[in-house]
Amino acid sequence: MKNVKTILIIGLILSAFIAAAQEKGWYLTAAGSLGANNYRYTLDNKNHSIPQLGFGGNLGVQYFFSRHWGLATGVGISFYNSKGNYANSWDNDPQHYAFEGMYDDDFRYLFGDDYTHYTLRLGLSDWTEVQQGYFIEIPLMLMYQTKWGASQSWGMYFGVGAKAQIPVISQTYKVNTGSELSVSAYYETPDLVLPDPNGPDVSWHGYGVNDKITYDGDMEVKTSFALSGKIGFLKTLSPRVDLTLGAYLDYGLNNIKNGNKTEGAYLIGPENNAKTIHPSSYVGDHLQYNGYLNSHAVDKVNLLAIGGELGVRIRLGKLETEVVVIPEIIEPVKPEKYAYFVRVVDSLTLEPLATRVEMNCTDCPAGENGTFNSSKDSSITLRLRPAHTYPFRITKSGFPDYTTEVITSTVPGFANVPGNQNITLKVPLRPVIKGNVKNTKNNPLSGVEISLLPSGGIRSKLVTDNNGNFTTMPLDARTRYQIIAVKTGYDTARTEITIPVSAEELQPVYNVMLEMKPSKKIILSALVLFDFAKFDLRPEAKRDINNIVSMMKENPEITLTLDGHTDSRGSAAYNEKLSLQRANAVRDYMIEQGVSPQRIRAFGWGYRKPVNQCKPKVHCTEAEHQENRRVEFVFKDK
Repeated sequence: MKNVKTILIIGLILSAFIAAAQEKGWYLTAAGSLGANNYRYTLDNKNHSIPQLGFGGNLGVQYFFSRHWGLATGVGISFYNSKGNYANSWDNDPQHYAFEGMYDDDFRYLFGDDYTHYTLRLGLSDWTEVQQGYFIEIPLMLMYQTKWGASQSWGMYFGVGAKAQIPVISQTYKVNTGSELSVSAYYETPDLVLPDPNGPDVSWHGYGVNDKITYDGDMEVKTSFALSGKIGFLKTLSPRVDLTLGAYLDYGLNNIKNGNKTEGAYLIGPENNAKTIHPSSYVGDHLQYNGYLNSHAVDKVNLLAIGGELGVRIRLGKLETEVVVIPEIIEPVKPEKYAYFVRVVDSLTLEPLATRVEMNCTDCPAGENGTFNSSKDSSITLRLRPAHTYPFRITKSGFPDYTTEVITSTVPGFANVPGNQNITLKVPLRPVIKGNVKNTKNNPLSGVEISLLPSGGIRSKLVTDNNGNFTTMPLDARTRYQIIAVKTGYDTARTEITIPVSAEELQPVYNVMLEMKPSKKIILSALVLFDFAKFDLRPEAKRDINNIVSMMKENPEITLTLDGHTDSRGSAAYNEKLSLQRANAVRDYMIEQGVSPQRIRAFGWGYRKPVNQCKPKVHCTEAEHQENRRVEFVFKDK
């Protein structure tokens, strides 16, 4: 249960790292490993454990806080596998193999005793035990990386740190078939001579060898804390994906042998010496085997792993793609300065642009700075120093200026000198929409709410100034925009404008003119008054209704008709009911604010009177459906 809780905590920590990994320098990593993952121990201070093949896998995150240095963590699982051998053990170690105080009743007729004392002796030959188990691993490492080459597509990485290794699933041992167990008895009566001519005539009597015996069971080990290191190569497959190939080494620092398992022998004989027992019955029977790591045959156990690792890492967050540098090797123009060809393109379509390019480097020598004109058919040739930062300001008539920086890099060429490079500056061209709203008498209207709705995008709102003017923010999308003007006391005005995708056809400013006609019908926040399938009022709707309430209190001769509407989704009967509920919700609120019920009537029209093309079975966007979820105010004099 303790290990399960630990794994859950690890998962939560790793999830938090991944959720946060949306900034520059974060990577998600996954790798698999294959190598010698070993329980490292010495058997009775003689034979060392023999590493066997192990494997593992891990998932993690890396954060590089500079170009070269970073931190890495994650979670993984590894399979450890080793074995230990006894070549021969006929040394009669009493702790392990001799069991005294046994009795045999075969000779009572010779000596007059009911029993004859003997010592049971066991021997192991070619005895092989295999240990296997899984560990959950949690590393924390300091990482260093470097890349080289013109395209920075090759590199190396190094890592050093610590790792916690938690035993999970199972830790087992097993004695291989072919391991031999020999059983003999040593009788304490001196000069024993048996009457049986086929029996032994000395005190030592062998009873056989069993090479078919097998033992298996569970080991008890503790969490390991290890020093961890890795080294390898990087190969960039795409701007986001790197392939990794390297080696790893994990060296366990602490003894993971369970402290409660240090005193027992790994072979334990029978405890029934009070009975008449013939030693021949012990060739593999009545013995308990505990395993190396559960007995005093092993004093100390450390984990040791070394092997290879193959993985992939994925860059998270936004990629910086404003400047693309493509090198090409040619002879240098002159010593210390080299030819760089600068080309300006539209960042959306990559079409070449005719622009004004200004370079103003504060620490550059005279002659490097200047202003240049790019064309659609040719690039600008500059003489620049390698491995230096140059700022650029790109100006295109009518559009906002765009600034960026380029770091020139060195490319090996003839005679080991830098060569020619092509520099592509990607400029985002972002036009604006400027508009003016007037009434039918050509007077500007201030305070008009302007909704800008891009095709397939998110609606934004503006308000006209005292001169009836409005200007949008620079637009990211080049698409069709619907412009809607709403003001109390006027009919809604609409228009559309399409921003072309082609850079050649693009204009920096698009002008629109809207005329609004006075009307006795007032639409209250027609686009967003009600949520889908609901008739409760939003806080902003109540503020607008309060203005209407104030006007009706000042003009007691005015009566009001409330027309409720829905979008086209759902049945006709359902929408008739919902539209009336919306109109009554507005009516009830106005009555609560002090307007006489006799002055307000409410009607529901369902989806029969849409303000756009969104009729039943016509596909519409959510923004278009919102325009129809509304209540209209119609005022009349008494």
